[in-house]
Amino acid sequence: MNIYEGMVMATFVMVAIISISQYIDNNTTRVRDVLQLINILPCHKIQVYKNGRRLRTSELIQHINSPVKAHEMKDGILYIII
Repeated sequence: MNIYEGMVMATFVMVAIISISQYIDNNTTRVRDVLQLINILPCHKIQVYKNGRRLRTSELIQHINSPVKAHEMKDGILYIII
């Protein structure tokens, strides 16, 4: 195997890894996506939990791009689990 074949294979592997990681990043639900529900559904309160601990609004801003494990709307309260 010469150097060009090695470079082609390495390039293919890198492009495949980058493509898969971008696909996964684009298809995961983020906190910012869930917060857009506020514009559509009537929501009186937001409760965000991370590792079993409730986050304050100021802490929520730090996790705006974090992936969401679960979210649900009950009685006008939006629950988000990070």
